[in-house]
Amino acid sequence: MILSFPNKKMFKNIPEYIIPVLDELEGAGYEAYLVGGCVRDRARGVVPNDYDVTTNAKPHEMQSVFSSYRVIETGLKHGTLTVVSSGECVEVTTYRIDGKYADNRHPTSVSFTDDVTLDLSRRDFTVNAMAYSRKLGLCDPFGGMDDLGRKMIVCVGSPTERFSEDGLRILRALRFASVLEFAIDGETADAIHAMKDLLRGISKERIYTELGKLLCGGYASRIMSEYADVLSVCIEGVSPEAIEKTSRVVASLEADAVLRLAYICRLSADMDGDTPAQHAAAVCKKLKTSSADVKRASLFASLMGEMLPVEKKDIKYLMGKLTAEDIRSYAAVRTVFTEDGAESERFIGEYEKIAAADPCVKVSGLAVGGADVMEKAGVKGQAVGRTLAWLLDGVICERLENTREALLAALDDLPEELK
Repeated sequence: MILSFPNKKMFKNIPEYIIPVLDELEGAGYEAYLVGGCVRDRARGVVPNDYDVTTNAKPHEMQSVFSSYRVIETGLKHGTLTVVSSGECVEVTTYRIDGKYADNRHPTSVSFTDDVTLDLSRRDFTVNAMAYSRKLGLCDPFGGMDDLGRKMIVCVGSPTERFSEDGLRILRALRFASVLEFAIDGETADAIHAMKDLLRGISKERIYTELGKLLCGGYASRIMSEYADVLSVCIEGVSPEAIEKTSRVVASLEADAVLRLAYICRLSADMDGDTPAQHAAAVCKKLKTSSADVKRASLFASLMGEMLPVEKKDIKYLMGKLTAEDIRSYAAVRTVFTEDGAESERFIGEYEKIAAADPCVKVSGLAVGGADVMEKAGVKGQAVGRTLAWLLDGVICERLENTREALLAALDDLPEELK
């Protein structure tokens, strides 16, 4: 075990909810280390999102130590107990050694150990394979601190072994490099390219989680350019050429994963001759994104090739489809797409004038509803929706005022084809 005491300021002000967890373990005679990402981030001077703890206490011993706490035992067979401290969840895991990986994702078995170094040896990258104890200092057997200083992603031990154990680590390496703005060690990079097909066996949900973070990272452009072949395995239906082409402009786009993915799909559709909206929808569905993300990506991919609206009514129609944030994103991406900011600047000026008046741009904003339409016009079923859309069109085009009296009166002249 390699122990040292780094600048102690790195580990001052540990959140109050963590302290009792460490105190309970150490008070019972066990070791207690902060481990993984929280150590990496504290060493970088970044406030971690969460804190994980590792210990030599076995699962049944942890249950005894935290008997007075609310605990969640869903991961107990793998040595993990979630302790609720001051309303916050803290994962506490016994030092463990993973058995063989039969599916390139999960170990078939785990065994427990008293050696924290053996536990760290099973982890993915050196910067994540560090642990810090208030009593024993920093345990950094694989040079994680040096690699942090070099801003380098390096596998623990053999990259081939690490990626064979868990194929998702290939994409995690790219995500960490993008988000942390690190380079990837040569041997690790070679293995990533050589073993990229392991990503085909990873669940699409896990792929999309990592991909979304990667696309929003500060080094997204660099990673997309250098690892386009790998990312094309993740984004099924998109060629390496489309990803590489997008990499040249991705830094100019807002750090919005759906927007950036839509841009990739747009270029991919242009290169392959597909309809942008359909292509984006197909790609997102294969990634098993949410239905909301499918809709946004499809709309963005379609709109990118269209000029921003000029007429007041057309801007209102767009306001009915997109949120205020997405409208600004659309304008920004058009600047990149056309390499001309004049169109977007003019559009935003007009949009802000219209938005300031808070116009009705959706059926939900009409002064009447479906029940009113059915009672007044005597329509039902799908005709109700058609009638409300007709009223909305009249309001948007300023043929009708959005008042209850005006809209009910308009129903007296409802076209026959809508009934």
